Amino acid sequence: MDLSIFLVQIIGIYFLVVGISALVKTKEWQHVVKHLMEHEHIAIAYLAGILTLIMGLIVVLSHNVWTGGAPTIIATVVGWLILLKGATYFLLPHNIWISWVREMNNMKLYKIFGIIYIILGAYMIYNGFGFGA
Repeated sequence: MDLSIFLVQIIGIYFLVVGISALVKTKEWQHVVKHLMEHEHIAIAYLAGILTLIMGLIVVLSHNVWTGGAPTIIATVVGWLILLKGATYFLLPHNIWISWVREMNNMKLYKIFGIIYIILGAYMIYNGFGFGA
């Protein structure tokens, strides 16, 4: 299987599941994030940073492809965004990271990002599994 197709499929399924979860379990997500921020679970944040950074590096180093159609380019952009997010765990001062996460932890943004993720996920699934061919 072509790596581009594989990544488009994975990203599509991931976005669809996370998008639906953001819409139907908004309060649960807010509670988890609030709990982590209130108790400043730095070890969990660093573990998340390590995993996110590694995933971003894997995607970027194996698939830095800027041609081949929108789904392929979206997979590359997502890889770079994952890498950037992982790097912010380590490069941003802790107080700025906490402040940023608290600002993002609101119902309206969960709904907006949930809808965006569902649309992108459906688009990636449609193309990744050959429905658009």
